[in-house]
Amino acid sequence: MAPQAYALLPTSLMHEHRPKAVALVRTMTSSARAKPLQTVFMSLGIFFLLHYFSIVGTTLVEKVGGGSRATAGFGEWWEAQGRNGTKWVDLEEESSPPPLPIALGGHFKDLNPVRTVQHFLHLAEIEIAARKLDTCNGQMGFPMALAYNSTTLDFCTPQTPSSTSISCMHNYYSNSLKWWPYPTAYCFSSSLTAYTDKGHRFRTRGCELTEEGDRLREDMTGEGFLGSEVVMDDSESGCKGGKVDHTVLVIGRQDQWNPFHVAEDLVTTFLALVLASLEDPALGHEGARLQVVFKDDYELEKNHFTSLWDRMGSFPPRRLSLDPFQDQTCLTKAIHSIGAGASLLSATGVGKEYSCAASLTWGSSHYYRHLFGLSPNPPPSRTGSPRTRRPINVLWLSRAQMEAKAKSAADWSSWRETRHIENEPELVERIRRGLKELCEEKGKDGRETCGFHDSEEEPERWGVGEEDLGRREVRFGTIDPVAHALDTQLDFVGHATILLSLHGGALGLSLFLPPGHASVFELQADSVTGNFHFHNMAAQMGHRYEVVLHEKVVDVEEVWRRVRERVRGDL
Repeated sequence: MAPQAYALLPTSLMHEHRPKAVALVRTMTSSARAKPLQTVFMSLGIFFLLHYFSIVGTTLVEKVGGGSRATAGFGEWWEAQGRNGTKWVDLEEESSPPPLPIALGGHFKDLNPVRTVQHFLHLAEIEIAARKLDTCNGQMGFPMALAYNSTTLDFCTPQTPSSTSISCMHNYYSNSLKWWPYPTAYCFSSSLTAYTDKGHRFRTRGCELTEEGDRLREDMTGEGFLGSEVVMDDSESGCKGGKVDHTVLVIGRQDQWNPFHVAEDLVTTFLALVLASLEDPALGHEGARLQVVFKDDYELEKNHFTSLWDRMGSFPPRRLSLDPFQDQTCLTKAIHSIGAGASLLSATGVGKEYSCAASLTWGSSHYYRHLFGLSPNPPPSRTGSPRTRRPINVLWLSRAQMEAKAKSAADWSSWRETRHIENEPELVERIRRGLKELCEEKGKDGRETCGFHDSEEEPERWGVGEEDLGRREVRFGTIDPVAHALDTQLDFVGHATILLSLHGGALGLSLFLPPGHASVFELQADSVTGNFHFHNMAAQMGHRYEVVLHEKVVDVEEVWRRVRERVRGDL
């Protein structure tokens, strides 16, 4: 049975506004040739109407199999967030066509990330349950968020109604979280004051450190968190630098260009937003505003992921290295993410294999894909047919440009040398030729096994779905992340179903593969054997994973044999 399209919308909102969108589409279709100027204005009307849906949290999701029920604990929390007026609406039962996906182009912004991550965590829980995947008792899922929330303590208590207050959650204070090898503490503050110095620290106003807060400082054993960075000030200094009325999410990133380390920051941020919705459900209500604030020293010119971060929150992100708060600026409410370097993607350690699905990572993938208009559903076809499925898109991520750049800058190292291969062009050509030959093979009905398309010759086909449900399409593409902007990288990876690359940071882009619908092939040198970063990452998002060991000269036929088996299995 083909997946059904579902939309998560308040029922009253769907029935109130959807007919208007449908009417606009029908009117535009009938008058497009006769009245081109009218068509332009109607197109703009549809764009703003769809943007309105995106503001209130519209998301397209997928119903897998016969059930779409979240886990009991999550369902109770979902109701508690005020979602009792929201239900899954079967779009196939509606008389009018389903709404178009959101974020169809232009600069899309998620105005309320706290609200949106709730939707995608919910979706991840549903999809994982429908596939009956092992979650290790929710070790990296919603139960983990609940466990964090149960450890909430007062780090310091306000002495007056206008004083600072800080509360924190610590993983080591919950037995179910002690497996995480790094001490981590998410914190939440109100009436905190910006303290302008090189460390971009903050200052309290009349907030008394508690015994629990003092113990937390010791238990963090040097790991960075708000409590180790804040300057404790008993005085009641005023807000001489002004006041920030909206909520800010304070992040200290560990990287600005390595996709794996950036993926760690993104998953960590997703968890921070989930915990914020537990700490203060009002942050997820319609109209709540949030701004991302970076406390690290990364600037703009070398940051490859600026366009992603800029899509989060009602306000443009604030980079304290470039645009610091004025001294003694009061922050009404702040969410403080954990220190750089601690993340779910490396939580079990590099050398430990982990094979459980994780709704926090799975939901992160859905969320950040959503920011670039990548729907959980199969992409639409070129003709707009509502019945589509995912093609088999095989993508090779190259390191050639990065290696050439490193050599020219005298930045070549033994670590890079161990992962370098000498016959990448031969490998790429073998996969391309092999896929073409595979599709040309005749089936029992006399038809070719599949239709092959090369993205170098037909780039427009890569991001569209299949509508001929009787014949699969197989496509092949290559991309070198160093040579392309982030939007292009995510367009390729976001529509891939089979991803191949050498061990390296570029495989961190697998965060943007469609969760539960992809395969990852990692080519590993002997010196990398035992590194499970990308195995664990694939397992957390429900992807199939294979490792292929290689020497300086890759066994091209062995790699092709493995890819062929996977493609045949998907046909």
